[in-house]
Amino acid sequence: MVSKRIALSLRSASRGILRTPLGEFSVIKSLGEGSYGKVKLIMDPATGEKYAVKIIQRQIRRGAAHDVKRTKSMEKRVVREANMARLLLHPSIVTLKNFRATDTHYYLFYEYVDGCQLGQKIGKQGISEEKAKQYFQQIVAALSYCHSYSITHRDIKIENILVDKEDNIKLIDFGLANFYNRNAVLKTACGSLPYTAPEILRGESYVGPEVDIWSLGVVLFVMVAGYLPFGDPSKPKNLERVMTGKVKYPSNISFGKSKKAAPLRFYY
Repeated sequence: MVSKRIALSLRSASRGILRTPLGEFSVIKSLGEGSYGKVKLIMDPATGEKYAVKIIQRQIRRGAAHDVKRTKSMEKRVVREANMARLLLHPSIVTLKNFRATDTHYYLFYEYVDGCQLGQKIGKQGISEEKAKQYFQQIVAALSYCHSYSITHRDIKIENILVDKEDNIKLIDFGLANFYNRNAVLKTACGSLPYTAPEILRGESYVGPEVDIWSLGVVLFVMVAGYLPFGDPSKPKNLERVMTGKVKYPSNISFGKSKKAAPLRFYY
């Protein structure tokens, strides 16, 4: 019975209609897909309001079998994301409008940000320092707000930062976020490799804010340089550069006049 409901939901979505606990919505397009679910742009036919809905199947399977352990871990993560998103009411953080669950799926209804990913603004040459400063101040404000609620994002990267039509920043995707305690440590290695802090790569425990701050420094570098500071960290040579924090800054930026490689430093 459950599998039939899943199939019906998927067929309806493919026809342009998404049936949810909040009613039927028109599916406009797909916005992305992750390891646990999909994000679709939908519209309420009655009001015309648009949402970015994250749809997560509740049962994870390994072949034909139900993977109970991974399912429980995923469910814990989804509920945690919803609880955190309800707390975070900030102009530079995407707003969770609603959260619903059925026997087969979770639905997280986020505000739709009409704009683009920050990466599309940056391009290959980077952006001006003045523009980078404008964006960076908003990103720092959003992250500082998260930390004031003892929430660490753990996946700060260019792809998780949107720019709306008014040229304002929106921080998105709290799927890997967690609450932290200054008197305890987190041990989960997560995030995107090019933005991952050295302590995580070394397999060390961490509190939370410090790994966000490292990722924030990488984001700032990418904004002004147009490329990642350490290249692909999966390559041994580049991994060593991450561990030492040494970066050769491009000469076109105000603090990059020296050709000598210097440590990447960021204070918060």
